[in-house]
Amino acid sequence: MLPSALWDFKTDLPGNYYAIGTNGCGSIQSNTITLTMIQHPIAAITASASTTICFGGSVLLTANAGAGLSYQWMNNGLSIPGATNSTYTATVPATYTCIVTNSYGCTSLSNYINVFQDPTCGAILNLRIFIEGNYLGNGLMSSVVNSVDFPTVFDTATVEIRNSIEPYDLSGIKKGIIDISGYGSFNFPTAIQGTSYYIVVHYRNAIETWSKNPVFINSQNISFDFTSP
Repeated sequence: MLPSALWDFKTDLPGNYYAIGTNGCGSIQSNTITLTMIQHPIAAITASASTTICFGGSVLLTANAGAGLSYQWMNNGLSIPGATNSTYTATVPATYTCIVTNSYGCTSLSNYINVFQDPTCGAILNLRIFIEGNYLGNGLMSSVVNSVDFPTVFDTATVEIRNSIEPYDLSGIKKGIIDISGYGSFNFPTAIQGTSYYIVVHYRNAIETWSKNPVFINSQNISFDFTSP
């Protein structure tokens, strides 16, 4: 019974509620309404790996699972269109959260995870180049080093990466092996991802060869073919 209630009553406490109406003829009890308190869902997100990613990299974010839960991922406080699964692959630096909603429509905002971009990831340049005078045709060069013991090795070459703006300062230099098909890989740990560089190849007394345009470093593995127009 609610002794202070006249016409309506507000409460946020769970329980069984009914009203008793009284006049000069007597009293009558209403039906009983059961008020149940629905808890907000748990909302927690975790990262599968380091949240410091290279340019072009990603990290998988996962929200807690549960029956009847739905999700909306947020990037810097804004909803990410279509990001309504329990997982989200973050590819850009930002602050990520997730709104978790249960089947009753109650919502909770998760903890946040900051994803950062590491500018020092470096890059591996996978190059192809043919040296005039050693080219045999059909995509092959002669083996200069040792055609008997190392028949698939052409020779070593030196590769530079240079800033794309004059005076084209040197940003890195590596020496590596070129095979007879013209392929070679050169690791540049100092390459800054998200930056463009000219690629310069030096081989013995041959004229140094520059890429026609700066090459954009957008991942840890970059391919560039000097043999293509």
